[in-house]
Amino acid sequence: SWSSFLKVIALSATMPKQLCMDICRERGFSDVLIETSRYVNAVTKMPNVSIAVDIVHVKKCALLDKVYDLVMQFLENVPEKKAVFFFSNKTLLRESLHRLKDNASVVGVDADMEDEAKLAVFRDFENRHSTARVVLGTKLISNGLDCSSVKFVCLVDCTVSMIDYLQMTGRIRSSGYVRI
Repeated sequence: SWSSFLKVIALSATMPKQLCMDICRERGFSDVLIETSRYVNAVTKMPNVSIAVDIVHVKKCALLDKVYDLVMQFLENVPEKKAVFFFSNKTLLRESLHRLKDNASVVGVDADMEDEAKLAVFRDFENRHSTARVVLGTKLISNGLDCSSVKFVCLVDCTVSMIDYLQMTGRIRSSGYVRI
């Protein structure tokens, strides 16, 4: 029974408020719970309202070249800011890291790394004086990264839940650019 719950959170990127309220009534939520609820569309309200989002379809065979080009364009055109690239799998991540291995501005985090090594990469990337300006990783890094100068997030071949999406784009804070 929902009557024993003090709070219920529903997260949706597209559900209108009235539909959410109708579902709550249909499910038997108390009037008090419904009346005291707070509705926020996390995609169109702060902090994500000022984040530009671009969705680009790239053939799998061209994906590594596209990632390389995006990283290089970011490094050349966005001075003193940082970028995060989230990959759907370790193979794609490792192949991209291999292509960018000679660039000191690019670092990577892999789930197979020792915890100390991961923390060292995070600390280096988060240091505003570091040469590391782009970090590549799987969605694992969305939970450990806290860098206020991130202005670009790219989700590479990722299928993510809305919660993961909000966590990943949250690396940007209140303004920046997302490419999916």
